[in-house]
Amino acid sequence: MNQTLRQQVRERAGNRCEYCRLRQEHEPDRPLHIEHIIATKHGGRDDLDKIAHEAKWKSRFPPLDIHCRTMHCVAMINKELVAASTEPLILSLLASGESYGYALTQEVKRLSGDKLQWTDGMLYPVLHRMEQRGLIKSRWDKKESGRKRKYYALKKDGKTAMAKHHEQWSLVHSVLTGLRKEQYV
Repeated sequence: MNQTLRQQVRERAGNRCEYCRLRQEHEPDRPLHIEHIIATKHGGRDDLDKIAHEAKWKSRFPPLDIHCRTMHCVAMINKELVAASTEPLILSLLASGESYGYALTQEVKRLSGDKLQWTDGMLYPVLHRMEQRGLIKSRWDKKESGRKRKYYALKKDGKTAMAKHHEQWSLVHSVLTGLRKEQYV
């Protein structure tokens, strides 16, 4: 992205998360996250499309850095922590019944108060690995609208894995809670 275009994009990105603000202070040459460019006071998606369209004709337009939206941007939750919690969260959600990918992402978003946001690029590879390991099963279903959805359900090994995950997370939680109490005593 040429310097002029980068400046235009940054000028439009008035509303950005703490993660972007801090990252920009330490790494000023890195582009902002696309969702913060979209949610600006200067305009919405149309502005971004116009800038991108102009850039394609004037020069090359490399993709913006959008990795943060994958799962950890909103509350600056460490991406390793979110990645580690993905499988136990999926197993726990599927324990209440079968569901499809989009519904899982929306439920995690709702339960976390919008602090955890998964994307398809993060979720579906995890679901496929879990299916290959025999923790979950899937089936295709066609709805009245004609759209096909892949539904996932928990298998017996998945219930066992979920119990192990809960035990491990409970241990980590109790240790952290104990340490926190020691700090405030």
